[in-house]
Amino acid sequence: MRLRAALLNAARELLLELGDQDKLSVRAVTARAGVTANALYLHFSGKDELLSAVMLGGYRELRAFLNGAIPSDAVPLDQLRVLGYASLEFADRRPWNLPRPLHDEGPRGRADARARWRTRARRRRRHVR
Repeated sequence: MRLRAALLNAARELLLELGDQDKLSVRAVTARAGVTANALYLHFSGKDELLSAVMLGGYRELRAFLNGAIPSDAVPLDQLRVLGYASLEFADRRPWNLPRPLHDEGPRGRADARARWRTRARRRRRHVR
């Protein structure tokens, strides 16, 4: 299972650096993970299955993060607000899960966009509490 996790982490890191899944290669992922090129095929049928696993892992992390953010005693409208703020916080903490338009802005644009999201989330969070 450590090999699978290393491959997933390497793919995530490279996706963040490259900003485009089409630029990702199996060789680059395995090199980043420090294993031979064929090692990927012990856990994945190919690049597409690896990318799907990265995406599904991100969705699982998001779901767990959002579920943990909702106070059990909050009324539905506050729950909705908390979900919105938690989504922004999740995106800030895990840049590999940022929406595609933020990746297309380049490194400076991405940092500026994350800073804007962070500022908005902080302002809005004050209204929920």
